[in-house]
Amino acid sequence: LNSPCIMATPTCHYILSILNMIFIISNICIGEDCQWTVNDNAGNPHTLDLSCIAGEVLIGQDAEGQTIHDYLFSICQNSQPCGTNGNVMVAQRDSGQSNGDCFNIGI
Repeated sequence: LNSPCIMATPTCHYILSILNMIFIISNICIGEDCQWTVNDNAGNPHTLDLSCIAGEVLIGQDAEGQTIHDYLFSICQNSQPCGTNGNVMVAQRDSGQSNGDCFNIGI
């Protein structure tokens, strides 16, 4: 992400961490029951279980000059309307805009 936020406050770092998590999760096939398990280098399994927040929406923001972007991440489902892209898991749009440009960040 190219954002002036990168060199700013801890809040921006927190938002960028969330966006990084969103990118990683949205690029893994949605696991059954909203759970994913991977093995570490030693072969030990580690599970990410998001079933307790399935259906919730995480919202993050960044700023590019005068424009503020909203990132909407629907946990474990493609429920964010995104124009001609249909419904997606993660959508980016200008803040406060339900219509207009929408970018599909993850499905």
